[in-house]
Amino acid sequence: MGEETELAPLDATKENGHNTDRERISIIGTGNFARALATRLVHNGYSVVCGSRFPDRRDLAKYDDTLTVVRVTSIDTALNQANLVILALPADAIVSTLTPFREGTVGKILVDVSNPDEKKREGQAESNAESISKAFPDAAVVKAFNTLSAYAIEFDYTSGVRNVYVAGDDEAACGKVRDLTRAIGFTPVQFGRLSKSAALEAMQQELMANWTAPLVITGVVFLVWFLFGLWRFQIKRGGDWERLPLKSMNKIIGSTAITLLALCFLAGGLAGVVQIINGTKYKRFPGWLDRWMKMRKELGLLALCLAAVHAVMCLAHVSPIYYPKWYDVTTVIVRTVDGAEVVVPIRYDHNWKGQCIMSMGVVAMCFLTIVGLASLPGIADRLTMRQWRFIQSYLGQFSLVATVVHVLLKAAPKWVSMSVIVQNMGFLCLIVPTLTVLLRFVLALPFVSGYIEKIRGGWERNASREPTQTYM
Repeated sequence: MGEETELAPLDATKENGHNTDRERISIIGTGNFARALATRLVHNGYSVVCGSRFPDRRDLAKYDDTLTVVRVTSIDTALNQANLVILALPADAIVSTLTPFREGTVGKILVDVSNPDEKKREGQAESNAESISKAFPDAAVVKAFNTLSAYAIEFDYTSGVRNVYVAGDDEAACGKVRDLTRAIGFTPVQFGRLSKSAALEAMQQELMANWTAPLVITGVVFLVWFLFGLWRFQIKRGGDWERLPLKSMNKIIGSTAITLLALCFLAGGLAGVVQIINGTKYKRFPGWLDRWMKMRKELGLLALCLAAVHAVMCLAHVSPIYYPKWYDVTTVIVRTVDGAEVVVPIRYDHNWKGQCIMSMGVVAMCFLTIVGLASLPGIADRLTMRQWRFIQSYLGQFSLVATVVHVLLKAAPKWVSMSVIVQNMGFLCLIVPTLTVLLRFVLALPFVSGYIEKIRGGWERNASREPTQTYM
């Protein structure tokens, strides 16, 4: 195991400026994750010992001066130096590494921070933490810290709430891990018993798990508008292909954004209608509506992303050449040498239509940005429930109304001169948003909203009178 290094007593490191009044923590491993945990623990007054198979080859001080107070010892020495031992080893190496030192794990709290490789995880019925618990039954195994990166542990002190999920069967051991988590600046969340650690490990293998359906819906909506726009602006007009990358695509992206935004708020409106029909909040929504409700955040953020792209593309090509009806033109008449008169524009100013269209677009984008920012966990956690509901409901719906007005001002004047109005993209893309706004308006009427609030408060329309019961 290499030459043993004598451990300094706890009070010895106070001369180096470190508060070591707290208990000593052992970490098995000296990799990136182990060093990050050691750094965070030392910064918060803990004495740290790292156990390694080759302690004489590990010099942690070369990575960070903070780690000069961290002693690297053999694994058995590290196990004997603390009651709480963090296992910062690869998932498939933990059991084999600790098996020779089984006696040192008796009565210890073993904190598993590992995440199994995705391919190795497939086909496994139990989590890595459960495997460790079976291999070392005389130790209390707790799953924690596996949802954080080494960077977040070592450097992230200011980005808001960082949850650490804790799972274990021993309540006293879980309590100590929660206390440790809280002491080093994180927020502990008891996730359940050790059997729930499989869910924590699976959580790290998921790639945008909640985004699959919203992305598919976004792709379908975009494809529908793209095909319609391709026919409307290019094929029908005889091959005006040079305008496809910017002008036509801008309309397609804008139509996709407003459709997604409407779908985001339409789900809540339909939920209110379903509750009115059922007359109770205790009956579950239909499966399709339940899934739709759960993806509103993702749909809204995708709408915000596309709206931002639409805004940038608008700024790139808003000019009198593309939108002549948005401008008032000042002209002069110039007489040529041969006596002909030529009208020359010398100044373009936005008229009321152009100014209103741009203003409503800016207003909609600003409010939609606020709603999107309030959806981020670091900001949402700092809002009260009333503040969060005001932003998501009222400001969100106002952004939808402003978006509808923005499109209406741009597209409506063309409807008068069109023989077939349904061929206008501005008309078609307003159908779902307008229906959504009207539905939300009806649900906001006092007698309707009051009825819905009564249902959501627990009142049931068809509830029978409860029989009188006598308790002995």
